[in-house]
Amino acid sequence: GLQVAALELGAGRILIGEGEAARPGELRLNERQLQPFLSADSLALRSQSEIIFEAGARLGGAGLGRLILDAAALGVREGGQASAAARQLELRNRGAAVTAAAAPGSGRLSLAALEGPLQIGPGRVQLQGLAGTELLAGQEIRLSGVGGLQTADDLSLAAPRVAADTGARQELQAAGLLALQRRDGAAAGQAVAAAGQGAQLSLSAGELRQGAVIELPSGQLALQAQGAL
Repeated sequence: GLQVAALELGAGRILIGEGEAARPGELRLNERQLQPFLSADSLALRSQSEIIFEAGARLGGAGLGRLILDAAALGVREGGQASAAARQLELRNRGAAVTAAAAPGSGRLSLAALEGPLQIGPGRVQLQGLAGTELLAGQEIRLSGVGGLQTADDLSLAAPRVAADTGARQELQAAGLLALQRRDGAAAGQAVAAAGQGAQLSLSAGELRQGAVIELPSGQLALQAQGAL
C-alpha cells in the first residue's frame, strides 16, 4: 500500500466527510480518501478560510502521528457532531483572514491529542457555529505564538497541564462556559518540553471554571468572567 510520511493539503476551503461535490476553490476529503494517510507521521490541512466537518465526520486516529489544522475557522454542520484525533494535534492560523466574530450554533466538535501535546497557535482561530468544543490532551495543552481561540458558546479543555512557549501571548474566549480541568496523562516517562518563560494567557468567558494545572513561569494569567468565576 501507499506509505506517506508527511502530507500537506491546502485549499480555499476544506470540507471533511461525505457531502455534496466540492465547488471551485474547495477541497472535500471523505473517509475513503483519507484512509491511506491515517498512519502518516504528519498530516497538515491548510485552509485559506475555514475547515468544516460534516455531521458524523471523524478525522485521524491513534495511527496518525501529528495532525495540523491550519485555518481561520473550524466548524461542524448545523446540529452535527464531529471529531479529530492524532497522537499530537495543532490548531493554528498561518495567515487566513478572520472575517467575522464567532457565531453560535448547534454543532459539537471534539479534538484530541492522544499522547503528546495539543498546541494552540500561532494565529487566531474561530470556532464557528458550535454549541460545544472539547479539547483533550494526553500530555499537555501548549500555547504557542500570538493568537487565540474564540467561540460563541462553550469550550472545555482537559489535560495534565497547560503550558506555553516562551513569550507566547494567547487568549481563550468563550461566550458561554469556559472549563479547564486536569486529567491524568498518557504514558509516564514521556519527555515533556519545559514550560516557557514570560508567556501571557488570558481567559475570558460568560462563566469560567478553572481546575487545570497552568504553568506560566515569570508569565501572566488574566481571568475574566461575566458571570460565575
